[in-house]
Amino acid sequence: MAGLGMQTSSEVVAGALIGWAVDRWLGSSPTGLLIGGIAGIAVGLTTLIRGAMRANRELDAARRGSRR
Repeated sequence: MAGLGMQTSSEVVAGALIGWAVDRWLGSSPTGLLIGGIAGIAVGLTTLIRGAMRANRELDAARRGSRR
């Protein structure tokens, strides 16, 4: 689960950095940073939710296997 947290935060930072780079390239002050940050948050949350659901399925399967 710690890996999911690190991956989520790195995706948010990557989106913000890409937005910042676009701002520097185009000179469009905070617009790219905001869009990149929001996109990074969306990607990060999607990854976090999918990973948590996968981990939950694996835990449920392990619990069912140990009960039998």
